[in-house]
Amino acid sequence: MAEKQLEHRIDTESLLAREQMRQATRGQHYALFICSLALVIAAGLAFSGHEVTASIIGGLDLIGLAAVFIAGRVFVRSSGEAEPEASE
Repeated sequence: MAEKQLEHRIDTESLLAREQMRQATRGQHYALFICSLALVIAAGLAFSGHEVTASIIGGLDLIGLAAVFIAGRVFVRSSGEAEPEASE
């Protein structure tokens, strides 16, 4: 009985870890698509003569990306999890 319970718990935790990884990956793909779309729109606006609007959209896009990465690092530090090492 205890072995079955242990096996079930391990399977459940394994499934949870896989699903969390898939969700994180999906979120990164959505973010890549949205940021790319914003930059394409900004480039299109810049080429069509709307430089100010393009600058605003492109600037907000870059500021938003930086804010998300900074907030993610602050969240990791405050939650006590190990921070991933930067690969250079």
